[in-house]
Amino acid sequence: MSRRRPSNTDILELTRATDSYIAKLQSRQRLSEIHIDNLVALYNRYGLSNIPEIIEYLDAQIAKIRKPHEDALDLCINWLRPESDPNSFINIDHFVSDKNRGRFKDFNVHTLVYKRTRTWDWQPITVGVLVPKGVDKTKPVPVHVQWHGGGFITGDWNFEPFFAAHLLRQAKANNSVIVAPNYRLMPEASGKDILEDVEDFWQWFAGPEFTDGIKEVEPGLKLQRKQLLVSGDSAGAFLAVYSWLKCSGPELPMQALFLRYPMLRYYGRTWPDTDGPKGKKDELMYMDNWIQRSTVEEKAEALLAKIKELENIGQCPTVTGGTMPLRMLASFTLSTAGRWKENFQRDNATLDILDMINDTSATRLEPTHFPPIFIYHGHDDINCLIEDTRTFVKDCERRWPGQYKPGSRIHLEVVSELVDKDGGDGFSTQVGHGFDSNLHEDKEPFLKRTLEGVRREWGVTQK
Repeated sequence: MSRRRPSNTDILELTRATDSYIAKLQSRQRLSEIHIDNLVALYNRYGLSNIPEIIEYLDAQIAKIRKPHEDALDLCINWLRPESDPNSFINIDHFVSDKNRGRFKDFNVHTLVYKRTRTWDWQPITVGVLVPKGVDKTKPVPVHVQWHGGGFITGDWNFEPFFAAHLLRQAKANNSVIVAPNYRLMPEASGKDILEDVEDFWQWFAGPEFTDGIKEVEPGLKLQRKQLLVSGDSAGAFLAVYSWLKCSGPELPMQALFLRYPMLRYYGRTWPDTDGPKGKKDELMYMDNWIQRSTVEEKAEALLAKIKELENIGQCPTVTGGTMPLRMLASFTLSTAGRWKENFQRDNATLDILDMINDTSATRLEPTHFPPIFIYHGHDDINCLIEDTRTFVKDCERRWPGQYKPGSRIHLEVVSELVDKDGGDGFSTQVGHGFDSNLHEDKEPFLKRTLEGVRREWGVTQK
């Protein structure tokens, strides 16, 4: 469909339609998807790039309407200690050090938009494209799609301190490009929303808009989209597995899945059964703070009540990225209060990964492509249990015995001890969750073995 530049009369029509939409939002009129669809259809007559002033105006007005809702939710999400407190765990300085600062310095970092949400606030969802400086453009370049973690509540592709250094080293050594999507986050979004974003990303990735975006930001670079590695850490591993189960196939073959301490079940944490030397059964330590069970339950109820209140007026803000450690407390709050699954499933009965694999209904997912799977998981992980990962391996081998024979194409490394004691997460001597951000493959045998296997199946060679 050809798109013409708008005339003055067209601009007047667009402005009136935009003002009408904003006025409805300001009066707190509950709007359905059809309202934003109609407005976007009008915009698409001309193409968004031809009406930047209109788009900027709408985004600015929506931001003003969102602000009080965001502030109210922030009080419910980051309730423990104010960010202004230098001792607060949500002070970002606690997570940034010389080890993890400036990790993208050897890359051309580009931001593309793969969709805007069909929500009242029409938010863009971005994807990062990390191209090694000096990449060889004489031949098509392999692609690595990496989904970030964060319990589906926090996380952002562009937060360097939590982007594993070994992934970046491999991209430079393998002459490959990293594509890192964001997605909508809980508690504002549901599991259904998140998985919808995953499917929309892959549709965009396979289509011409992705190719055109790459041409614009990195002229001369050609991507080999069928030489594809898909990875994820924690909750991102959930999305990597869903990508395989739902979206892979002849047109989107995945050479390998790479899962790091994966979250495969609904996120939940338990309280101690009895009093012990390190605390009472109704207390948990979180980021150097003892928290009472009754407090967590009260805060979870308040957070979900605020979400419901905003949904009732049709103005729950859409969040598509959260710089850690901001919002991490909401993940702790909902999981320990036993309310995470409720929030995740509130739009429908979205299954977790283990239930998807064991689903026997007529609508169960039936992948047609079976990549080798590489996993490593900390032995002492209390966020995502190693038992769930072992169950995942057994379930895959049971359901698809022809493709995943025991001990052959699913490779699990259970990490009980690190050689480099200074390379872990900096919070614990145990090998728990998110322990690999600063590790180097030359010092950790498990990491070297895993990366060698990934490279072999992906079909890449190091420079």
